Amino acid sequence: LVLGTSAGHGALTGMFADLIIMSAGATLFTAGPPLVKAALGIETTPEALGNAAMHTGDSGVAHQLGQTEQDCLAMARYFLALLPTRSGAALPDYRGSVDCEPRAIDGLLDIIPPEVNQPYDMHRVLAGAEFILGRGGASTLAEVAVMGVPAWVVPYPHHADEHQAHNARLLGSGVQIVPEATLDGELAGKLARMAIDTRELASMRTSLAGFQSNGASELWRALRAAV
Repeated sequence: LVLGTSAGHGALTGMFADLIIMSAGATLFTAGPPLVKAALGIETTPEALGNAAMHTGDSGVAHQLGQTEQDCLAMARYFLALLPTRSGAALPDYRGSVDCEPRAIDGLLDIIPPEVNQPYDMHRVLAGAEFILGRGGASTLAEVAVMGVPAWVVPYPHHADEHQAHNARLLGSGVQIVPEATLDGELAGKLARMAIDTRELASMRTSLAGFQSNGASELWRALRAAV
C-alpha cells in the first residue's frame, strides 16, 4: 500500500512486490526533486516524478488506484482474503459466501448463441445479473428501472448538457454515478468493497423497488413497447 510519498530504497523494493495499491494523492519515486535538481538541474515535483495515475496507467509499476485510503484498504482486504492464511494452507473456501455462489453460466450459454451475428434476448441476460456497469443512455437505464438491477453508471462526458448523468440521477440511490475521469480508482474501490460487503447492493435494490412501486417502471415499459 502506498498512501503517501514513498522515495528512495522503499520505492525500489515496492517495484518487486506482487501487488501495489496506490491512493490518488500518493507518489512513488527513487530520486526526489532535490536530487534531480542537483544531478540534472531540472526543477520538478514529487507528482511529476511518480504520481499514482502515472504508475497505474503508464509505467505499470502499481496495479490498483484508489481514490481514498478507505478504497485502498478495501482492495487490500479483498485481495488478501483470496490467499491462504499461511504457507502450505489450503485456499479459502468461498462456496458458502453470498457473492461467490456459483453463477448460472450454463444458462447464459443457452441464451447467447455461438454465432456472433445472431441476436439474443438481453432481458434474459440482465435478469440474472447482480449489477450492471454501463453508460447512462435512456435505453440502458430503462432496462435498469424495469429489471430492478443495481447499476454503476459511467456517463459519457461529451454529451450536451450532461444528459446521461441527468438520466442516472432520475433513478436515485439505485444507481451509482462514476465520472469517467475517476473510473480506474473510484470504480475499483467500489467493486472491491461490494465483494466483501453486499449491503450496498441490497440497499440499491431496495431503492429501485421503490422506484418501481410508484408507477414509474410502468411508464418505462409503456415507452419501450411504443418504440
